[in-house]
Amino acid sequence: MSSVPKKTTTGNLFLDHLPSHVLDAIRPSLTNVSLKRGEIVFESDRAFEKVLFPIGSIVSIVLEMLDGATAEVGLVGREGMTDLSIVLGQSAAQQRAIVQVPDSAQCLPVSALGNLLEKEPALKASMLRYAQATINTGTYLAACNSLHPTSERGALAPHGARSC
Repeated sequence: MSSVPKKTTTGNLFLDHLPSHVLDAIRPSLTNVSLKRGEIVFESDRAFEKVLFPIGSIVSIVLEMLDGATAEVGLVGREGMTDLSIVLGQSAAQQRAIVQVPDSAQCLPVSALGNLLEKEPALKASMLRYAQATINTGTYLAACNSLHPTSERGALAPHGARSC
């Protein structure tokens, strides 16, 4: 009886669902980092330096309005990655990212990501699918926030994106 070698995991679902050859190409550039509550991952209007793939951490994406008011507009956990707009061609952040739940993440320097996106079309395709899912979630939430009072929103969420 032959055994199939078990694929080692990173702890981040986005990375762990990449094709094996893509993860093998990324792995040498990844470092495991600890994240502290309140740590700024990136700041608005500053160049991206790294991409984080959270493991147990949760990172809050915050938008600051012209009057200084802020609103949380997204969360990234072990299912995804920070700095998603890099894959869409942006070099600087348009929001701020702050660690809400401390733990760890896999860290990939932006310079390494640029090279990997050129060499690994499957990586770019996966990141673009993740970007599309993130956009879809945001538009769904905007529609629900517009169409339903706060008391109804949580009750609608488990029924899928078309339930509003």
